[in-house]
Amino acid sequence: MSIWLALFLIVVLLALNAFFVAAEFALVSSRRDRLESMAAQAKKEAQRVIHSIEHLSIYLAGAQFGITICSLILGKVAEPAIARYIEVPFMALGVPADLLHPVAFVIALAIISWLHILFGEMVPKNIAIAGPEQLALWLTPAMQLWVTITGPVIRALNWIARITLKAFGIEQRDELESTVDEQQLANMIMESREEGLLDAEETARLAKALRSESRSLKEVMIPLEKLTTIPYSSRGISLSAIEHAVRTTGFSRFPVERPGGALVGYLHVKDILDLMESDETDPVVPVSRIRRLSIVDGAGSLDDALTSMHRRSAHMAQVRDNGELIGVLALEDIIEEYVGTVSDWTHES
Repeated sequence: MSIWLALFLIVVLLALNAFFVAAEFALVSSRRDRLESMAAQAKKEAQRVIHSIEHLSIYLAGAQFGITICSLILGKVAEPAIARYIEVPFMALGVPADLLHPVAFVIALAIISWLHILFGEMVPKNIAIAGPEQLALWLTPAMQLWVTITGPVIRALNWIARITLKAFGIEQRDELESTVDEQQLANMIMESREEGLLDAEETARLAKALRSESRSLKEVMIPLEKLTTIPYSSRGISLSAIEHAVRTTGFSRFPVERPGGALVGYLHVKDILDLMESDETDPVVPVSRIRRLSIVDGAGSLDDALTSMHRRSAHMAQVRDNGELIGVLALEDIIEEYVGTVSDWTHES
């Protein structure tokens, strides 16, 4: 084999190896939300990539199969060819015949290994990680063709891998989980803002929702000393006391407090509107109009409290720490932690 043919084969095999490595890392690193956004913009190639990600195990098997073939051919053809041409200058330098081939082979192996690691592995890998979605758009059609051609072999290898993993109690995944952590989600929000997909208000609202993860219920609840309550006596609940509380605070929901400080529930103004039209001088609100005040753990998260209150259709809940009442939590206050200020008819415009 001539040196020029050997060099041509080396370049071709390294390029093919780089292609499979880049395709593998591009598929693994691509974010589905970006691809779906591209697909929504009528980019048909993005749909191809999404399909490949949904069948990731097959495409990874195809990439590994291609890398293995390229590496084996590179070792079989390129190393002996280069070693043979290296022997000539070493022979002229007087290297003993017994050492001539081993020395030339080691040098040729080092050269090929360096080229393979650098141009066949590291460079394409880093290019793929730097821009996985765009690279996946370019490389996926060729990968799909390769997987179609070598389909029977790849599926057989993938089946063997699946059985082997199952023997160790590991379930093979055909698609990567698309969950993202808090930092990745924050980056996605900022990217959307930079691309004009979110305005400043939406960006601030989403950023606040992310920060609420670290907020405790004690920071969001209404402490007992700042709580406006409706007194509950043996007569019941005075309608005039409720009207006074509404005029003073502008709120529409109030905890009901027994003598001694125990909370028995809460009242919603809309539940007693019919009594406000009564002809009585100071009608008493029946106990049946009092809504149950659920309990949430003061050490819990906002998500846990929101889930608990939503499940019970509760607008207010008492917050307890080790059984001790420390405050009241309003559903509106939790929602505002996620989406910003919520305005209703009780808020001044």
